[in-house]
Amino acid sequence: MANETIALDVELKTAKAATGVQSLRTELKNLRNQLATLDEGSAEFSKIAKRAGAVQDKIGDLKDTIAAFHP
Repeated sequence: MANETIALDVELKTAKAATGVQSLRTELKNLRNQLATLDEGSAEFSKIAKRAGAVQDKIGDLKDTIAAFHP
C-alpha cells in the first residue's frame, strides 16, 4: 500500500465570520423585540418566529465552524 502526501493551502477568514455572527446577533435581537410586540397566535408572529429560529441556527452553525478551526 503506497502513501500519498497532499498539500493544501487553506485561507481562513474568521474575521468575516465573526462579523457575520455579530450582525446576525443584532438581527436576532431585533426579531425578538418585534415578537414582544405581537400577539402569539398571529401570522406575523409565526413568520418572525420562524426567521428568528433560522437566524439562531445560523449563529450556531457559524460558531461551530469557527470552533472547528480553533487550535
